[in-house]
Amino acid sequence: MRHFSESTGSLEIDCRYPDKVVGRVVYLLEPVKVMPGLEDFCQSRSTALVSVFGMDWDNDLTPWPAPNVRKKCPDFGGGAGRFLEVFGSEVVPLVEDRLLGPGNRFDPSGRSLVGISLAGLFAVWASFLSGLFGSIASVSGSFWYDGFTEWIGNQLVPPVVRRVYLSVGEREKESRNPLFSRIEGCTAEVRKLLESRGLEVAFELNPGNHIADGVPRLRKALDWLLI
Repeated sequence: MRHFSESTGSLEIDCRYPDKVVGRVVYLLEPVKVMPGLEDFCQSRSTALVSVFGMDWDNDLTPWPAPNVRKKCPDFGGGAGRFLEVFGSEVVPLVEDRLLGPGNRFDPSGRSLVGISLAGLFAVWASFLSGLFGSIASVSGSFWYDGFTEWIGNQLVPPVVRRVYLSVGEREKESRNPLFSRIEGCTAEVRKLLESRGLEVAFELNPGNHIADGVPRLRKALDWLLI
């Protein structure tokens, strides 16, 4: 197993990869690094797994400004456009130069983007706008975000995006926060919209609430993406 770490601005990048990488790389957006529970996927699937962390969670991953759903917290900043630009112009070249040699890039069909919560929201949003990723996983994606399902309903999907994995905790709909409690229904709506555009979409309902079993849920997502 090989490894390298890089940084760009405030972002930290940790990459694990086998001796032979066969045309596939997974970018995983995390609030903190949880790579140790996922490393075996690198070797068994001949895939590079890239953990990206250090972003401003409530600003860099939100597509437009919106009121924060938590009391006494600053509103969501809507900085996802800037973050996506940094991701495409700095993170991807930095990683793929190291993996493939300077100037070489994975085909977008071999790139996956994975996120939990707001990062899951960002993953789906970014796939519509960037053309960088062929497959997406959103684990408990924050599809309750103000205006998001309406936005998806009005967007075209780049041809490179073919497969999307969605999951949610079965108890998330029991949240006392009226917006958080919408997550299962909003995820079902996102699923329907994506399937109507001809995408292959998987959906799993997992035990527990929003924060339960983060690493096992990511393993399920990776298992489906890397068939």
